[in-house]
Amino acid sequence: MNVRLTLPAVGDLAEAVAYYDERQPGLGIQFADEFTRAVERIVQFPEAWVIFCPGFRRCLMKRFPYGVLYEIQPDTIVVHGIMCLSQAGERWLSRLRELRLPPGKSQT
Repeated sequence: MNVRLTLPAVGDLAEAVAYYDERQPGLGIQFADEFTRAVERIVQFPEAWVIFCPGFRRCLMKRFPYGVLYEIQPDTIVVHGIMCLSQAGERWLSRLRELRLPPGKSQT
């Protein structure tokens, strides 16, 4: 199964790595490694994780308080976000709703 990260997910990952590296040198790399392990679990068992909202699932990372938001497509896992669990869930629901809008439309 292929894995694809959306641009917002890449930004989330970079932001979290930078945050943890500021706290302790090398901790950002450990975060990235844990993210990789979470994605490996998703690939192995894509439907095992909780449904966050219709069409999207969330896999919790083991060591850090983050969840990986993803969508299962034929032969591909699409990662849409790396979510800090202390942040408001509405931010993440809003991002996922944007994905379901017709092209050229924006959420009001």
